[in-house]
Amino acid sequence: MYSSPTSRNKDPPDATIRSISMAPRAKNDFEKNLYKLMNNAVFGKIMENVRNHVDVKLLTKWDGRYGAEVIIAKPNFHSRSVFAENGKKDTKKVKGVKSNVVARTTTFDDYRHCLNKKIEITRRQSCIRSNLHEVYTISESKIALSPYDDKRYVVPDSTETVP
Repeated sequence: MYSSPTSRNKDPPDATIRSISMAPRAKNDFEKNLYKLMNNAVFGKIMENVRNHVDVKLLTKWDGRYGAEVIIAKPNFHSRSVFAENGKKDTKKVKGVKSNVVARTTTFDDYRHCLNKKIEITRRQSCIRSNLHEVYTISESKIALSPYDDKRYVVPDSTETVP
């Protein structure tokens, strides 16, 4: 398993020595496979390239000792992703309705009206389909937003939900 004494880890881990010595004494296929898998797992951890590991930090504030400003100023800083900046960028999702229809026609007020006034909101979308090499278009109306959810309940006088 170890080709030369000049390798990075000069002494093999104890688990490898133990499993190598136990492998010839295995009595059934399960034990043989167990020792083989143990050797492969240890060898894989030894050969793992730790240079490719990435340090990910989730920051919620800009100022201070542990803020984003300090992290960005470090010389080993690589890149950043902003998930939601001051609530300006909201993600609109509607199950079963195409994303371009949601982006063009659904607003945050639609979500609020649906919850507060208990109104179902429908959206019309067009699809191109084919069946047996015959292409056709379908215009379908789908329920986009519904206040009737059997898995979650809306807390009165808020937009919070509970299971």
